Amino acid sequence: MFRDVGLQLGEKRRQLETPSMATEQLRQRIKFQFTNIEQVIFILKYYMHFRSQFTKTDKGYIPERAYIHIREVLVKGVESGEFYALDQDVDQQAKVLTHAVNGFLIEYYPNPPKNNELDELVDVIHRFLIGSLTNKEVAMK
Repeated sequence: MFRDVGLQLGEKRRQLETPSMATEQLRQRIKFQFTNIEQVIFILKYYMHFRSQFTKTDKGYIPERAYIHIREVLVKGVESGEFYALDQDVDQQAKVLTHAVNGFLIEYYPNPPKNNELDELVDVIHRFLIGSLTNKEVAMK
């Protein structure tokens, strides 16, 4: 089930239109997490319950497929010049952003925000993350 749900989320992501700018793609990915909160929370619960089945790699415990959707945004943003080149490993940065967004999912589950509340929350998260990604001093620390 874990793998199937992950594949379903991946398929849904592949069907999204690809915004021309990484900043808008990040907003889209944040909103995607909220609009698919049931499946994402299932993945998080599975991970927590079967934690011992996830072995540590040189990138940590979380499988790469758990944050690849944010990694893609970071790479695109650096390549397009929207984001400063990340001084740290892009995988680590993608994990930090993914965990930050997923923390909000946990806060709102099982009553996810809808309509204006969802748009406002996505905007707040997005502005904060973009502020870090476009601030050279912050990005290079």
